Amino acid sequence: MKKTKKRPLTLEKYKQLAKKLSDQGKLDKAENYYQEALSLNPTDIESYNFLGNILNQQNRITEAIQCYQQALSLYPNYASAFSNLGFALLKQGSQKEAINAYRAAIQIQPTVIRYQNLLTSLLYADVINPTDIMQEHLKFNDFFPSSAPPAKKIVTANKSPLKIAYISGDFYYHSTTFFIYPILKHHNKEKFHITCYYSNTHEDETTKKLKKYADTWVNCATLTDEQLYQKIKRDDIDILIDLSGHTPLNRLGVLTRSPAPIQMTYLGYPNTTGLHTIDYKIVSKITTPIGDNDKWMSEKAVRLSECHCCFDPLMPPPPISDLPAKKNGFITFASFSRLDKLTSATFKLWCEVLHAVPAAKFLFYNSSFTDQEVKKLWLDRFQQAGIDPQRLTFDYLPSISKVFKKYADIDVILDTYPYNGCTTTCQALFMSVPVVTLTGETTVSRVGLDLLHAVDLAHLAPSKAADFTLSVLSLINDIDSLQRLRENLQQRMIASPLMDGARFTREMEAIYIASLSS
Repeated sequence: MKKTKKRPLTLEKYKQLAKKLSDQGKLDKAENYYQEALSLNPTDIESYNFLGNILNQQNRITEAIQCYQQALSLYPNYASAFSNLGFALLKQGSQKEAINAYRAAIQIQPTVIRYQNLLTSLLYADVINPTDIMQEHLKFNDFFPSSAPPAKKIVTANKSPLKIAYISGDFYYHSTTFFIYPILKHHNKEKFHITCYYSNTHEDETTKKLKKYADTWVNCATLTDEQLYQKIKRDDIDILIDLSGHTPLNRLGVLTRSPAPIQMTYLGYPNTTGLHTIDYKIVSKITTPIGDNDKWMSEKAVRLSECHCCFDPLMPPPPISDLPAKKNGFITFASFSRLDKLTSATFKLWCEVLHAVPAAKFLFYNSSFTDQEVKKLWLDRFQQAGIDPQRLTFDYLPSISKVFKKYADIDVILDTYPYNGCTTTCQALFMSVPVVTLTGETTVSRVGLDLLHAVDLAHLAPSKAADFTLSVLSLINDIDSLQRLRENLQQRMIASPLMDGARFTREMEAIYIASLSS
């Protein structure tokens, strides 16, 4: 019997199969189908754009950028390609170029998500003043109807239990969970009924831990804003707390409809949301001092007395190693920050430190360095700044367990500016590794000071760039003192407000109750 010859697939069929495989996480096969589509039509801009997305998911950032640029060379008004290009450029550490790409996408075709990408990218920049950033955030209101929200019901502070709800797309092993877990764990269940609205389909073991402490858990990823608004209204929530701000999978569109009498934002976004319908932003006295910071927020600031957050590492305290410098004979600096935080200001600070300590090594771990071209780009930049590449290790650690083990090789963490680290700083302190940061005027640049103040290391958070290197030198010039700090920093942190979940949660609950009568 004669075999029938298979007909070649059409362009559209290749693209349909590629998308289906991509949705299933089968990225290699999806990539092959998009390549087949482009072999049929080398000018198909959609195939370039979606192929770029697949490459970007695999941290093949340079190839992804080339795909987006190819699509834009064929069609300069391709908004989606500009938006995706912005995301890839941030992963490469090119903040200014990313902002320009996001602005181009919005100019062609403004959408909520594209505008939120722009807002988030502005926080990484070291040349945009906070007043301009505030004005950009206020424009976010223009995406939503200007009709007055419905009259809010009055809730008395003596109501028991008060219905508190947290809404987030990050209730899995994510940086947010290190800080929301101790709150959920320590809530007074007699006085508060806790609901978690989860706008993500991904669940893991951390999700299960969080679920255990919620009275009601709502998977709302598939609900539209209107459906979720109605759901929250039916649930009769008294206080609704957004944990995402403008980060991915947020549901700020729901909060523009005012489903709860009191609405707050906290934790996930170190800037104002800009929304008129959110009443309060929970901050600390250090991250957001009274003064100019109030002018840069659309919400009313509610200031915690101690640190702005409470950290739980979600693991038992590991044993602390001896100071690496004692056996190595040189200091090892490191960073685990994302490349989008590596601004020109940060680069200058780090290079000044490395010049001042010529025997030191510097380790930089980031998923973007799986792209060899990105790694070469940054090695070349450091070399051009006079830093011997032999002193540098740029790599990626694929699991959190490997990250924690790597602290055994690190003496000091160098922080980023203006976007300070938060989770990375907490993890370093938990592993008894001190962090040196630069303190600025805005919330995003004061997080490092806030965390270090909680463990009595505020002197490692200078407010002048010229003092950054001096702070590092004062820390490392006395090896015996650095060794003693290594021996006690973890226990100091565990005993500090930064890890006192019960105390922190009582203060949060007091804020919730006070908001009902203010």
